[in-house]
Amino acid sequence: MKKIYVFLIIFVLISIAFLLYFASGQGYIAPFSDNFNNGVAFTNWKNVSGAGWINSNTACGHPAGVYGGSGYSACAESGTLDRLNLTNNIDLTGYTNCILTYYYLVDSSFDAGEIYNVSVQNKTGEWINIFSCTNGNTACENDTWNLQTYNITSEIGLNNNFNMQVSAQYNDAGEEAGLDNVLINCSYVEIYPQFYNYIDNNATQTGTGTGFFNVTVNNTNGTVILNINGNNHLATNLTASVYNASHIFASSGTFVYNWTAYGNGTGKNINISNNRYYTVNATLDTCTPPASGNWNLTCSDNCTFNTNVNIPANMTINGNGILTLKSNWTFTGTNQYIIINPICQININSGGGFRSPP
Repeated sequence: MKKIYVFLIIFVLISIAFLLYFASGQGYIAPFSDNFNNGVAFTNWKNVSGAGWINSNTACGHPAGVYGGSGYSACAESGTLDRLNLTNNIDLTGYTNCILTYYYLVDSSFDAGEIYNVSVQNKTGEWINIFSCTNGNTACENDTWNLQTYNITSEIGLNNNFNMQVSAQYNDAGEEAGLDNVLINCSYVEIYPQFYNYIDNNATQTGTGTGFFNVTVNNTNGTVILNINGNNHLATNLTASVYNASHIFASSGTFVYNWTAYGNGTGKNINISNNRYYTVNATLDTCTPPASGNWNLTCSDNCTFNTNVNIPANMTINGNGILTLKSNWTFTGTNQYIIINPICQININSGGGFRSPP
């Protein structure tokens, strides 16, 4: 018995892993990037102290920009303390790992007391210094573009108010500091919606009618759509995970339908359920009597009877229309009756009529 329990546990764990595998995956996205090559004006940055940072393709020329040539970069050479911040905070929630990379340039004539600092803002709004270049550090003050990498996730954590600040202060106006190719690259879990517990009122409508559809959807951002007969219906919530929609059918038949939903992960990934089928029953006329029991005939079916008909029990004729008898109706039982709506017109042609059993 213990072996059976162990087997069942292993089976359940494998099943869960299987579902998770097909419900999610790994994706990558860059929530922020700027190579400053848009022209002379900053679009993603602002001077918050001093006004020495500019977007230029000449001022930092060692060469200008990481790629050289006419490439632009952010440059400071004013001789005052200048701070450059991102114009807007960046929301990094919803990602699993984010890496900041950037290129910096420090003039080789760096003097004592001059600074080049890079800081980032944590979730409480505090500025955390992540890089500094000081006088005498030949590894950074070398007139070349140098790559720096910073793991945002492991250092300050992911938050919705990430910001970056670059500070530079030179004693001489001819000295230069640069910033280029700022990139935040993040990974995220790609989540796909999953569909369960399909419910509908299949095969309850005849001729026309309204179909009602329910489905349970996990991992959705709330956008769930019913697709049926060429129509899309936005579903509404019954509960946090149960959605419903309806569709009006104008005719009978069997119709294919499925559900579409968008995921609640960063990528808002779309998933579509398997096809299902909904049947609207065909309208049956009442011109054919039942094999047994009472016969309810609808006059609006406008029946024409060309062959003899046996009536097994009582008969009721309702509605407006015309019935034409070219044959005989024979009551096959005893104590039978017929009720005829006076609006129904019955034409009895030659050879037609009502008969009692012989």
